[in-house]
This record gives sequence, C-alpha cells and structure tokens, in this order.
Amino acid sequence: FDTREGYNESFVDSLPLLRESPDYRPPGCDNITYPPSNTTVSVIVNYHNEVLSLLLRSIYTILAAIPPHNLKELILVDDASNFTAYPDLERVEPLVSQFTVSVRY
Repeated sequence: FDTREGYNESFVDSLPLLRESPDYRPPGCDNITYPPSNTTVSVIVNYHNEVLSLLLRSIYTILAAIPPHNLKELILVDDASNFTAYPDLERVEPLVSQFTVSVRY
C-alpha cells in the first residue's frame, strides 16, 4: 500500500489498461440517437506523482470514450510531481501513438 499517495500501487498496476466504464446516464438516455457532431474537444489531464499504469489507464479511458473525430488533442500536465521514480513521460507517447490524436506534454 502506497501511503504517500493513498492507494495500493501493486493492485493498480495489476488492473487492465482498458476497462469497461459504467453507463451513468439516466434510464432511457441510452436509447437516444444523436446526430453526428463536428465539434472537437481538447482534453487536459492534470497529474501529480501518478504511477505510469494509472496515467495510462486514464488516457486509454479517454481515448475509448470520445470518438476519434471529436478528439482534437490530449494534453498531459505534470503538476510539479516530486516522485523521483516517475518514468520519463516520453514513454507514454509510443503507447498511445496507435490512436490518431495529438498527445502533448
């Protein structure tokens, strides 16, 4: 158990990167058909001392939840992490390069 950040790091690392997300919409909303949208969004992920698997899980969840034509970019912002064992963030880009989205950090 990681007392510094308050979670079990080995358990977090054991979870799959891409998991099913529950549908929290009110009943009946899943039956509504929406017209396609040309709107694009930029998603900003602010993180502080996260383990790589937790950060990657967040990235994969975002990429799975937003249609590719609607996701303009994913911006990763390190909020002054002081976790000295934190891996170089450049390792993340190749892991998500299979998706057609700009990743900035």
